[in-house]
Amino acid sequence: MLRILLLALALAAGVSGAAQAQTQRVISGCGSAAPVLGPGAPDFANPVGSHCVDTTVQGTAVYRGNTIAVGGTSQQLMATNPARRGFTVQNQSTGDLYIKIGATATTNNLSLKIAAGAYYETSAQHVSTGAVNIVGATTGQAFYATEY
Repeated sequence: MLRILLLALALAAGVSGAAQAQTQRVISGCGSAAPVLGPGAPDFANPVGSHCVDTTVQGTAVYRGNTIAVGGTSQQLMATNPARRGFTVQNQSTGDLYIKIGATATTNNLSLKIAAGAYYETSAQHVSTGAVNIVGATTGQAFYATEY
């Protein structure tokens, strides 16, 4: 109840939805994330004295979407990037897609399956910086992807 009241007060104080979409407070080691309501906003989920590390994740997303160039053949989706903070992939085709980090993507259980219409996003706690590869059964399968 207190959390709802404080959220309502923060919104009434003029915090815009646009700012909430651009910045996210990530509570590392606690397994939760809450939107930042403004500079210096309190952390309602983890009171003072908790053993969590509070960091702010911001960055510019780089579009990596494309289509499968040759059906059944792995292709690079993203190159190795030591500065990567995360990435997303949405399958916009009618067939399954598979991604693999650091190795050739295959259409079996050794790669991460993204079903038709499904979406994958890396967790804030662990992001691999290795090359990301993708494969689909059919040439022309479309996918949306961003790296940040």
